[in-house]
Amino acid sequence: MNKSSKVKRLLLITISLGSLFAQTYSISGYVLDSKTNEPIKNVNIYVIDANIGTITNTDGYFLLTIKEYDIEKNLELNIKMIGYEHKSFHLDLLNNKIELGKIYLKIKSLELESVHIHSHKNTTNLISDISALPPQTGPVLELVL
Repeated sequence: MNKSSKVKRLLLITISLGSLFAQTYSISGYVLDSKTNEPIKNVNIYVIDANIGTITNTDGYFLLTIKEYDIEKNLELNIKMIGYEHKSFHLDLLNNKIELGKIYLKIKSLELESVHIHSHKNTTNLISDISALPPQTGPVLELVL
């Protein structure tokens, strides 16, 4: 075996051992509705600028496991759910296990554009119709945007 082959093998073993012994961090907690104290399932928990995330289970619990080589020691943890206010935490990975405890999300109203539906007897002047029956046999609904 020549010298360059030995160096390549040693380098490969070193890299492999480094990934085997990489430090692992775990972040966990419960996400609850602030008004009802009920758990919220399927809440998105993720780290900004990383491909790392999870969701809460039916009990509102989440466990996010992070390898040392996946992220820096300081991270921004985001908690998002449609219909609730977004929460964000700045965390320093000083301990292997970080328990955030109970995290309460407040309900947030969603503002949507309104849709008007009108009913007309005369169907000749309509631009947009929604109808389950042919116009001769029943009322026609007009969708006005």
